[in-house]
Amino acid sequence: MRKTLAAFLALLLVFPGSMAMAQQGPSLTLVRDAEIEASIRTMLAPIFAAAGLNAGSVHIRLVQDSEMNAFVADGQSIFINTGLILQVRNAGELLGVLSHEVGHIAGGHVIRGADQIERATTTAIIGTLLGAAALVATGGAGGAAVLFGGAGLGQQSLLAYT
Repeated sequence: MRKTLAAFLALLLVFPGSMAMAQQGPSLTLVRDAEIEASIRTMLAPIFAAAGLNAGSVHIRLVQDSEMNAFVADGQSIFINTGLILQVRNAGELLGVLSHEVGHIAGGHVIRGADQIERATTTAIIGTLLGAAALVATGGAGGAAVLFGGAGLGQQSLLAYT
């Protein structure tokens, strides 16, 4: 019983720490260049209109990063790595990537993703608590698998969404 309780307490200590690390994410070095931001905004104006978005509410952020990447965060912010801008062969390639990101905003993917993470976390916690109850009730016989299976259920739920 003592081992069971120790394993459960260790899980409770580790699980919230893992969630906090996942929510923090990496730090970004933003670059301010009004001319580049305005040029990108002008290029995207017809895409914003086609997507039914208010162009003034979408923020363009430049990230100092050599990787060829762009992403959406905070629901209405497009982050563009400087590496993407430097490596595209023409404006059409850049516009194609950024149109994809506008699609994420128009589809509400960031907001729905946050809801899905919350649901997956709830699933993991409930599964873990049920596993802990099974572990205590059975004196350790098979309960450990159920205990750790709760986190797996949450992960599967999130992976099914993504």
